[in-house]
Amino acid sequence: MSASVLARALRAYLRYAPGTVGKARLVGRFLDEHLRTRPAHTTVRLRAGKIGVTTSDVIQRYPYLWGEWEPNLSAFLRDRLRPGDTFIDVGAHRGAFSLLASHAVGPQDHVIAVEPSPRFHDDLTTAAITANCRTNMQSIRSAVSDTHGRQTLYLEDPTNLGHTTAVRPRHAGVPGARTAPKNAKHVDKERTR
Repeated sequence: MSASVLARALRAYLRYAPGTVGKARLVGRFLDEHLRTRPAHTTVRLRAGKIGVTTSDVIQRYPYLWGEWEPNLSAFLRDRLRPGDTFIDVGAHRGAFSLLASHAVGPQDHVIAVEPSPRFHDDLTTAAITANCRTNMQSIRSAVSDTHGRQTLYLEDPTNLGHTTAVRPRHAGVPGARTAPKNAKHVDKERTR
């Protein structure tokens, strides 16, 4: 059996077998390293919709393996968001929380997803519109700040694509830098609760 076939079988065990016995050990001893060094580029189904992932990134590996991003926070959002709410996701990454919120608030209400990374913003837009047919999501490619201007963003760790920072890491070279617009975003107070 090839390592890739074994990895897919273990992923199915993680996602669908009841209980937790041995699951963390499988991830720590085999799956994490395998998926980092032999990345899968695929679409995964979350509870709220589908998103594209690349498993070389630690953040995207989690929904690939478990079917959900940050399960405790996801459960909190599902319990609290209701039709009539507006949800603003600042630093939306690929949109896992935005999709969850879009489903929870309903098609007549609003989700605003703000993401400065051009690559993640494109993925977020694809996830919202193309893959999940969400009409209540608006994506904004921008960073959020209390001032207007441009900000250089750096990728702190290439294995964690969600760890973007405005502080230049000591080991960062100029090629990893991205400049993103930053704007103070104002939301109509009547649309929020």
